[in-house]
Amino acid sequence: MAVRLKLKVNVKGKVVEMVALLNSGYEAPSPQLLIPVDVAKKLDLWPPEGALDVEFDTAGGLLKAWLYPKAGRTAVVANDERSKEVGYRCSYIPYSR
Repeated sequence: MAVRLKLKVNVKGKVVEMVALLNSGYEAPSPQLLIPVDVAKKLDLWPPEGALDVEFDTAGGLLKAWLYPKAGRTAVVANDERSKEVGYRCSYIPYSR
C-alpha cells in the first residue's frame, strides 16, 4: 500500500507544498526527496547550477540525475498541524515533468 504525505518544501525562502510518496523502497544515507523538474524550477534549482551529476542504479537500469546534497528544509503538513523541519538531499531527473 502506498503512503503519501503532504510536504512543505523550503529552499532559500522559496516554498512549495507537494504530495510525496513515502518509503518507495529506495534507501539513502540521509533524508532525500526526488522531485520532478517543474518543482525544481519553482524552487530555483533549475537549471542545475552547483548540483552533482549522479546516476542511480534502478530496476530499469541506470538513471541520470542531479543531486543537491543540502538543498533545504522540509516538514510534513497535516490539516492545520506541521512537523518539525528537517534537512534533506534533493535530486531530480532531467526528463521528469
